[in-house]
Amino acid sequence: MTSCSLLPGAQRRSLISRATIAAAGVVLLASCMPAHFPLVKPTRSLGIDRASQVRAENYFITALDYERRGLTRMAERFYEMAYALDPQSSILKEKLALTYLRLSKFTQALALVKNDRSTSELSDAEQRLVAQIYFRMGHVEKSAAVYEQLREKGSDEYYALAMLSEMMGNTQKAIANYRECYRLSPQSLPVRLKLGALYLKEGDTFRAESIYTAIEQDRPNNPDALNGLALAALVQADTMRAMDFFTLASGPDTSQI
Repeated sequence: MTSCSLLPGAQRRSLISRATIAAAGVVLLASCMPAHFPLVKPTRSLGIDRASQVRAENYFITALDYERRGLTRMAERFYEMAYALDPQSSILKEKLALTYLRLSKFTQALALVKNDRSTSELSDAEQRLVAQIYFRMGHVEKSAAVYEQLREKGSDEYYALAMLSEMMGNTQKAIANYRECYRLSPQSLPVRLKLGALYLKEGDTFRAESIYTAIEQDRPNNPDALNGLALAALVQADTMRAMDFFTLASGPDTSQI
């Protein structure tokens, strides 16, 4: 879910440039070609010995290949070797942290990203990683607190905050975050359905019906929207109308056609 950009100074120090990554992808996809370093090499002088540079680049490409093939433990080994040669690379740090996360090595992932720094000292990309790690560790409140600190939030971050707020039982805060997510992604069906369900939970049938009706107009016969309309009718003691919606919901879903 994230991109990790390098600062100008870090770009000069980093062994793994964006050009290297793009070229690595070309090499990995071109399976008919023999494995070798990307045809497009970094042109900027990196201020290190050539042997170390080549080793780091090869480790990185090998790790990407193992990752592509689902061999996570092997990818971990080669990401670690590449990162040992280039600890200034934020891209390698992110790749290695995500690999630790996949292997449920939460302590290693957290130590790698934070590096004895407070959350406020981290970049937005690092904070997103820390929030994901806390969530996987089961620290819901800590995860939400990190997301809250983000200087720039997109629809993904608001959606995560909304779900975390739901998990903590704060429906109003969940609604507020889903609304922000909806503002940024107004056509997102999951967000609209979440809002409708929470409005129903809070007894706001007018807003719930408005959302479900809008979904029905965009996606006729969507079963989730029809069930939502049925529940809203039940809340208003309109049993006959509710049964009509339930019947429609049990029919074929043509909303994706």
